[in-house]
Amino acid sequence: MKLQAIDFKWARMHIDSILISDVVNIGNKDECWDYIFIHFKYLKEGCELSYDRASNLIPKETLDNLIYKYFMIEKEDSMIRIPMADENWEQFMKQRKSSSKGGKKTQAKKNKKEQEVNDEREQERIEMIKKGYGLEDVDGSSLLNE
Repeated sequence: MKLQAIDFKWARMHIDSILISDVVNIGNKDECWDYIFIHFKYLKEGCELSYDRASNLIPKETLDNLIYKYFMIEKEDSMIRIPMADENWEQFMKQRKSSSKGGKKTQAKKNKKEQEVNDEREQERIEMIKKGYGLEDVDGSSLLNE
């Protein structure tokens, strides 16, 4: 999925989780900023980032510290997982899905309302034609059944 910067208006870093994490308490500022950078890069890549690619983006030593020392990133085979970013991704997908649903519901309601207005107008037109021909008391439904 191709993402753009506007897609990240929903992203939240869970400041409380970061502030009590080991990377903030034990690590240095560079490691903290590298974590924030890799967090957003991971989101930009659709939560699919390989260890090799991540080690090209931030220093390999920092990446290893984030995995084995601070436990902020998990390594699965050749891929990395960032649990905090995965939560953000789930929130993004829910938001995207619900906003899409909302548009469809609104459109369906609008179409239904327009159809009701059109049906009313058609009924009024039929009544006017009946009146013009002097057929106000005639029920046309009995003629259709024959």
